[in-house]
Amino acid sequence: MNLSKRLLLIPFFLIHLLYATNDGSPIGGRRIGMGGAYSSVRGDMWSLWANPAGMTGMSRFEGGLFSESRFLISELSTASFGAVIPFQQKHFAGVSATTFGFGSYRRNEAGLAYATTLYDVIHLGVKFNVLNLAIANYGSVNTFLANVGVMADVSKKFTVGFWTQNVNQARIGVLQEERLSTILNGGATFKASDKLILTGDVVKFLDYPMGVRSGFEYFFVKQFCIRAGYSTSPSVLNGGAGFRLDNISVDFANSYHERLGYSPHLSITIRLGQKAEPVPSTKAQTSEKPAPAPVQNKVKEEVKPGPVGQDKKPIPVQEKKVEPVSPEKKTGTTGTSPAPAKPKPVLPVTATPQEIKAAKKAAQQPSSKPENSAPGQPK
Repeated sequence: MNLSKRLLLIPFFLIHLLYATNDGSPIGGRRIGMGGAYSSVRGDMWSLWANPAGMTGMSRFEGGLFSESRFLISELSTASFGAVIPFQQKHFAGVSATTFGFGSYRRNEAGLAYATTLYDVIHLGVKFNVLNLAIANYGSVNTFLANVGVMADVSKKFTVGFWTQNVNQARIGVLQEERLSTILNGGATFKASDKLILTGDVVKFLDYPMGVRSGFEYFFVKQFCIRAGYSTSPSVLNGGAGFRLDNISVDFANSYHERLGYSPHLSITIRLGQKAEPVPSTKAQTSEKPAPAPVQNKVKEEVKPGPVGQDKKPIPVQEKKVEPVSPEKKTGTTGTSPAPAKPKPVLPVTATPQEIKAAKKAAQQPSSKPENSAPGQPK
């Protein structure tokens, strides 16, 4: 490393000492490729190092690794690991770890995060970090930081987000008691189509002027996309590309500083498990079967052969059983009472018009049988 770059590292390390909240060094190839504007991007585990509310929207476990060689200087290398797991549909838990620097200057950070969704459109997140800073000949010190964030879905295509880094204004005391900077971030994301996403942020250090970050992501096909972005304070131009499959994503980014040069970034994301599907409603599972239609009386149509030339149109007759007539009623043997009228002949279930006419004629003729004699007398 030449002398000029070594001299430029002095203020750079001082910046990391005073603003050790990682805002000057965004984590994640996708985020860096989009200019660092990530305040309102949801469904991505790399939100662990941005707005923690962005963990919402994930459908399964995600874990990732990140590596950076800032300005192609090995002493300014960063390595990170993180993982997020969803549980109970609307709750998300994450863990992260980051290390930066070399033997004489080392900054390590570990964090736990939680996010949830309210009313399907409001998303809340919080992250707690433990920061360890070690400088040769000065020792090391630990401090505690907290980040909080919120997002809101204005529509299916438009999301806004706001988050605060180091909301508790933590202090650190390696050289002297110094308060770490609190940083305010806010932005919006617009999903113009299934292929194009536009995003923008404003960033405000409490003691420094406001900066702007913006970027876009465009998918040529489902598996491949390009990204570009720009940020101020400091002025950095960003670009990158991403390759995505169902269970793995690889994102590469490159940022350019006009004085310090290029910084390559690479991140790999792995997704495990099945995508969460909406739970069917109980009403749909216990839907009642439609009631069967009432059974109507069946009507048979039968044709019985008759004389030649006669009409053979069938007569519909309802099916029913005909009760038989008892012998007592036929002979009239109950006491001395007169014999009952001759019963009408029982027609078959199906009959032709000729049979009906003959049966009526037989019923009109008087009975030729004698009346029953009195009991005890001979017939």
